Amino acid sequence: MAEKQALVSRQSVGMHASSAETVKVLVMYLWEFSGDPNVEVRSAATWVAAAKMPRETWALEVPDHFQLFAFMGKLTGAALKVAREARPTSTEQLFATLVDAFPQRFHQNSLTLRVASGDAFCGFTRMNAVARLEEMAHELHDQRESLAMLARATRSMFEGPWANIGVNPDTITKEGLDLVLSKLKAELARDERIKPELFGLATSQMQATAPRPTPQKVACHVATSTPAAADSQTRSQRKMISLKARVKMLEAEIAALRRQLEQQQL
Repeated sequence: MAEKQALVSRQSVGMHASSAETVKVLVMYLWEFSGDPNVEVRSAATWVAAAKMPRETWALEVPDHFQLFAFMGKLTGAALKVAREARPTSTEQLFATLVDAFPQRFHQNSLTLRVASGDAFCGFTRMNAVARLEEMAHELHDQRESLAMLARATRSMFEGPWANIGVNPDTITKEGLDLVLSKLKAELARDERIKPELFGLATSQMQATAPRPTPQKVACHVATSTPAAADSQTRSQRKMISLKARVKMLEAEIAALRRQLEQQQL
């Protein structure tokens, strides 16, 4: 009898150890989700779909309570607070709670505002730009105006490559934007000099985090000023004037979108 109990105990321990290892695989590629529309590019619906994918694709057999704790461990901020208050007893309840608390349409509106202001592009580099643009295109796939705004922003950041591609951003579709981003990825791989020209809030944040020049550097800059440098400064000034005009236009678009969002919430 004692031997049988010991065998059952060992089997139980082995099963739990196996489940724990499987759970690690389940959440290995799942990102943390806060639910904050001012931070997140990917929506709650996208997070839930990513959470479901491994177990559905690989037919992973893990007790549901193990999965629930693992998924809860990937939540932060408002999303974690909502989940704790809901006290879900299953993964499906957790998923339904998140999708209901952070609706897709609201996320799309918030992301569109961030695209218009440039905030969505903070931290963009030539290495991550296309992947992040693809994420945004996925989130805005069924919003024609938002896709057009994303396309215009992409053209603004990559004017040279966009001119070579030759697509009208105002009439672009999700499939058309996917094709543009595929071509842009090829252009970036071909020419290492291509970098995104950020605008709006993305530029403001970059300037705020940039180190301030020391007096020695300023003096050196003045002492070594040349006609070529002066011409470069003139070009920079023209670019800044153009940027300010673009920001004013985007602010008008943001105001219109905010009014639209407020009407939808009434």
